[in-house]
Amino acid sequence: MVRRGIVLLGCVVVLASVGGVAGSAAGSPVRGAAAAGDFSVSLSATPSFGSAPLAVVFQSTVSSGTPTYYAWTFGDGSTLNGTNASFADPEHIFATAGTFTTDLNVSEGAQYAVGTIVLHVVAAPLLVSVSATPSTGVEPLTVTFRANVTGGTGTFLSVNWSFGDGSTGSGFVVQYTYQRAGDFYVTVRAEDSAHTTAAAYTWVNLTSPAADGPSVGFGPIEAWAALGFALGVVATALVVVLRVRRRSTEPLGDEPGGPSGIPDGPAVASAGPVPAVTPSAEATVPPSAPPTGPVLRLSQRIVVHLAGQGPLGAYDVAPPGRTQSGMATTLHVRQNALTNVLRRLVAAGVVEEDLRHVVGQPRRLKVYRLTPRGELLARELRHRPPAP
Repeated sequence: MVRRGIVLLGCVVVLASVGGVAGSAAGSPVRGAAAAGDFSVSLSATPSFGSAPLAVVFQSTVSSGTPTYYAWTFGDGSTLNGTNASFADPEHIFATAGTFTTDLNVSEGAQYAVGTIVLHVVAAPLLVSVSATPSTGVEPLTVTFRANVTGGTGTFLSVNWSFGDGSTGSGFVVQYTYQRAGDFYVTVRAEDSAHTTAAAYTWVNLTSPAADGPSVGFGPIEAWAALGFALGVVATALVVVLRVRRRSTEPLGDEPGGPSGIPDGPAVASAGPVPAVTPSAEATVPPSAPPTGPVLRLSQRIVVHLAGQGPLGAYDVAPPGRTQSGMATTLHVRQNALTNVLRRLVAAGVVEEDLRHVVGQPRRLKVYRLTPRGELLARELRHRPPAP
């Protein structure tokens, strides 16, 4: 009985072994880690080197089959996972400098493979640009400066300013008020954590206020005043044109009211022939000198005075003797007595006025110089014979 049981058990074992081998031959093979050697992935990147921020496009190539899952690890703390083919070639931006190892794990069913690529990202060059708002105006002027800093390594340690007048400041956005006129060369210098520096510059141009004072609002009253002034200017211009046209046919010495042709009050005598004079020389002549020379009116004395001031170039700083106050001091007259006389000399084309800087004065003032017609008149006055 025992023998028969042992024989039956042996037959069952033999039959089970034969059945298992037959089943394996009839079905498909099992996929697993043993098949991983036949399933591989390779990676490429475009570009693989550059300065931050660097945008990189990855491409993955699988040896066989169609992967059903992609898992990316970019090496900068970012990941990307997906199940469709669009995840096979993603784009990623590396914002900072460094060396990054990017891994891709792909799988298809029980098969999987891992691909690796190394990328090198360097720091972008440190660059700085500057803007000034406004960059021109009348002093005093408050200007807002802005520095735009890009590239570099790490954080920016400092952004320092030099405003061109000896003052300094710091920060990405600063404000500074200029108190005097001039052209100012403004520089900004930035430094990053690697102690790399970059600089940029700009100009700020300031002018002085007009000598006639600040401008006022323009309303209806000012509009009517401006219209009246314009009509007066037109009428004055017509009168001047008619007078100049009439005088152009007469010798200078025959003009009514003396060589200048401009009646300007009682005559003043000069002592002897009238030479070319300087402001200092005129200042030493007493105003009550006896009338022993030719009689000169105030307008003629102004012409002789301006002739003695020397040439005045287009960009020269004017001497004080060309201003009304300087002429009043030298000619020993009140300044308000010169205003109307100078206005008539300008209207007659003998003198012209300009607005420019004067020696020793902080602001531009009105200065006067002779026209070619005035130069002829000055020469005539210098050569007038003395009174008998």
